[in-house]
Amino acid sequence: HTKPINSVCFSMDGKQIASGSGDGSIRVWSVETGSLVREPLIGHSRSVRSVAFSPDGRSILSGSEDGTLRIWDLKTASPSDRESQGHSGNIHCVAFSPNGQYIVSGARDNTISIWDGETGTPVGELLQGHSAPVNSIAFSSDGKWFISGSADMTVRT
Repeated sequence: HTKPINSVCFSMDGKQIASGSGDGSIRVWSVETGSLVREPLIGHSRSVRSVAFSPDGRSILSGSEDGTLRIWDLKTASPSDRESQGHSGNIHCVAFSPNGQYIVSGARDNTISIWDGETGTPVGELLQGHSAPVNSIAFSSDGKWFISGSADMTVRT
C-alpha cells in the first residue's frame, strides 16, 4: 500500500488476510508466505475504511470514504455489477452475517444499512439511532443480532 492501512481481516479458513488502505486499494495476502496472492483490488475512488471476507471465502466486502460498499469476486478480481450506495457519508465499517445472507454497514452519517449479501442491494430503510458516526459493527455468531459502536459513546444492538 502507498497510504496507511485502515482495516485488516482474516479469511474464515485462516489462510489469507485482506487489507484496505487510504490509497483506495484492497490487497489479499497469504498468511503462510506473507506475499500477495493476487493483484490489488482497485475501484474505490477514496480511502477503503473497512474490509471483510465472506463466510465462504469467495468474496471480499469493502466500505469506503467514497460512500460505496462493494462486493469483490476473488476469482475475477472484479466488484459486483453495481456498487451499493445508500449512506450520505463515508462508510466506516462493514460486516457479513455468519451465513453470508446479509451485510451491515455503518457510516459517518450516523446510520446503519442492511444489504443483501449476494447482490449488495439495500434491505429496508437506513437504521437511525446513533447521534455520531458509526465506527464499528459486528454480527453475533448465530447471526440473529448485530451490534454497533459509535463516536457518540454508545453501543447498540
